[in-house]
Amino acid sequence: MQGFNFTQLEAGEELVFGPVTSTKTTSVSGSGGTPGQGGSLSHTSGRTVGVTSQRVIVEDLKSPDRTQIVPNANVQRVFIKQQQRKGQPSINLVKVQTASGPVKLDINGLPAQAETMLQSTFPNAEVVYGGGSKVGLIIAIVVLGGIFLACVLPMIIAAVGKLFAG
Repeated sequence: MQGFNFTQLEAGEELVFGPVTSTKTTSVSGSGGTPGQGGSLSHTSGRTVGVTSQRVIVEDLKSPDRTQIVPNANVQRVFIKQQQRKGQPSINLVKVQTASGPVKLDINGLPAQAETMLQSTFPNAEVVYGGGSKVGLIIAIVVLGGIFLACVLPMIIAAVGKLFAG
């Protein structure tokens, strides 16, 4: 099954990214009004996520009927985040966007070279970069600085001129 619990890979289908399994345990505890009563409840959930040469697979660890399968050709956008990992550039595959909505992946720590495989894996998708670039922030700072210089600075110069003139 190549790391999936419920999903069989088809003939010729190969894993490209993943699979990655993650689990989460939530616990709730409480006590009753009398000593000796009370207890705790815990719930463990998890999923296995992988991208093959043909589709995106997101399996619920407990329920095969909650498995999401998206053909790679239906992916419109691939959201990645570039970062440094142990001094080396890496990418995180955050999510994919389809006409039906986003599918969260969270496949982290891929080598930077994996970025070149995205276009062949998702032929109809645009790659959207997030988190690694500060270009938008720099543009906003420059624009705000320009507004300050154009509007506020002349008023300050005029006020200072009045103080020294009179």
